[in-house]
Amino acid sequence: MKYLVTSALPYANAPLHLGHVLEIVQTDAWVRHKNLTDDEALYFCASDTHGTPIMLKAKDMGIEPEDLIEEIHANHKNTFEKFNINLANFHSTHSEENKKLSAQIFKSAQDKGYINKKSISQLYDENEEIFLKLKKYCKKNKKKIIHIKETIYCSSRRFQMVNPHIILRS
Repeated sequence: MKYLVTSALPYANAPLHLGHVLEIVQTDAWVRHKNLTDDEALYFCASDTHGTPIMLKAKDMGIEPEDLIEEIHANHKNTFEKFNINLANFHSTHSEENKKLSAQIFKSAQDKGYINKKSISQLYDENEEIFLKLKKYCKKNKKKIIHIKETIYCSSRRFQMVNPHIILRS
């Protein structure tokens, strides 16, 4: 059997932390195990270079997002090498080939009717020119409320959402 394997793509806004490294080492061990059998496995990974965390970190540092991406991607690659991770390819979601392949996959899915278009409401900061993440807090104990299956939970009990707070930096 042939396997194409990946792990969670780490954001390109900070060096890898222990949780990333643990997952990467576990994935690599599984891929190496498969390659010692009659199976073939290839491990691909990339730095995830899209999203608000990268834009905000670059802004805080006074640099362009592309410069931060380049620096952190090199750091991620170095970490993979230090842990002797056997990757078939380590890339960036910011690459030209990723843009082309993603567009092809999207168009194919769209042509087959797998893409549905709908309007949504989302908070937008006109000064920062970014969409905002909305975090909600329980009025009783001030703990962050998390969404699980469209039900709002806090400390394993249901609460009504009151006074949601917009937090620009998470």
